Amino acid sequence: MSPNKRSAARIAGVALGAGLLVGLVNPSLWAGSAAATGPRLTHVVAPGETLWSLAERHAGRQDPRDYIYDLEKLNNLGPRPIYPGERLLLP
Repeated sequence: MSPNKRSAARIAGVALGAGLLVGLVNPSLWAGSAAATGPRLTHVVAPGETLWSLAERHAGRQDPRDYIYDLEKLNNLGPRPIYPGERLLLP
């Protein structure tokens, strides 16, 4: 094998290893796009509820901050507050 072919193979191996490591470290990547397009649960906001309280209830072992980020992104909330009676899709 010439040095150029060996270098390309080594780079490909390192890239594959790095990709596997990222996949193992970030379980949110495991769901894939099929889970993102499936049916979602909705939640009607009750008086006194906050994004943090929803995250504590629904996030499971996920960091509540990551869950809140996903919730805001899924519902196009941006920096605005949530209101009682509002329907939110849950990640």
